[in-house]
Amino acid sequence: MFVVLLRYLKPLEEIDRLAPEHFRFLQRYFDSGIFILAGRQVPRVGGVIIAAGITAQELDAIVREDPFCREGAATYRILEFLPGKYDTRLESLVRRGSPALYGAGASVAIAARDVGRLETARQEIAGHGRPERSGTVIVVPADLIGSPL
Repeated sequence: MFVVLLRYLKPLEEIDRLAPEHFRFLQRYFDSGIFILAGRQVPRVGGVIIAAGITAQELDAIVREDPFCREGAATYRILEFLPGKYDTRLESLVRRGSPALYGAGASVAIAARDVGRLETARQEIAGHGRPERSGTVIVVPADLIGSPL
């Protein structure tokens, strides 16, 4: 799942001029199911988009289609996150947005530094006994990540 933070670089008059095309861009990706929430920041210095169900590389390509980006009217910062706690009313969005974490049959590696947190992480990834959310958990010592075995 992703949070996309937009920060305006041009005056609001230019943002307003580009807004109709920006709204069509947003609607295209709401219709495709990739964008799930979007809105202005307060104060009006940029915007926020919540996206799910794609890779960071795919989202980067999508963001480049936005007229705000194309016209140099805004910068974008893409933050990827894996929801760990959420209201149960959002479970279908969380599962769609984090298939590697919540999808059935997924394999996940944990870089383990804090042994005390391993069991909690393993239970979360293994789905707390719920088969529709279960997967395989592989624990890898953190000092081996990026090192030849």
